[in-house]
Amino acid sequence: MSNIYVVFNELSTSADFRPSTATKHEANQWLFEFNKLIKLAEQENLAGLRTYHHPAQIYLTAEYTLRDWLQDDEFSWELRLSVEEKFARLSRIQEFPENQQGNPLLEYLYQGHPAHGLGAAHQLESLAISLPTGNEHWQTDTIALFCREFVELEEGEDFAEQESEPQVGHISQPAHLQQQKVWIEERLKTSVRNGRDLLQKAATLYPHLIFCAEAQKQIKELKANDALFRKIVNRLLTLKITVKAMGS
Repeated sequence: MSNIYVVFNELSTSADFRPSTATKHEANQWLFEFNKLIKLAEQENLAGLRTYHHPAQIYLTAEYTLRDWLQDDEFSWELRLSVEEKFARLSRIQEFPENQQGNPLLEYLYQGHPAHGLGAAHQLESLAISLPTGNEHWQTDTIALFCREFVELEEGEDFAEQESEPQVGHISQPAHLQQQKVWIEERLKTSVRNGRDLLQKAATLYPHLIFCAEAQKQIKELKANDALFRKIVNRLLTLKITVKAMGS
């Protein structure tokens, strides 16, 4: 299994972006399409769903939550069970680059709104997924974010504020997934599950880098649920590009 996920974009069901007149029957159709899309993503070797929110925190309408829908016998029990399993199987685990409250040194915003799911998708080098509510904001395969990060200058010294505008891959319909196929294929080539896996693939992934014994020891201890794991991998990739450029 890869370490590429579909990370739920909680903004797609927030009051600011959710259709104000939506009914639970419309929500049922959204979840039908959402469930199909996750299955398609898993067929493309994505590992499954990640989310910051419990079903009781996800409002499909003003007064109707995902948990309400999961318990609503008016709708297909097979669909409800399938969606419930996707949220229960992989959701709210300690593999996010931020804890459930958000990392105070790292902030992602979408048009001024805190964007935990979109930000986590960027940090995990994964895809964000939105409920297909029809909102124009989610009718795209790429979403632009604003990121503010506080980086320690030197150990024990002050922090510097860095701002960036990263792009995160996004899906809310099958066409978006098709548009992401090339990215997924390239991402799978550099996929590493943990520190031990990284070292085993180091000669291929980082042919210009040599790791000293102490670095190998520290890298080997990195787990998939280490909050800094993806950041370290990203930094190694940046270093690889720099070293390669210097030698060219």
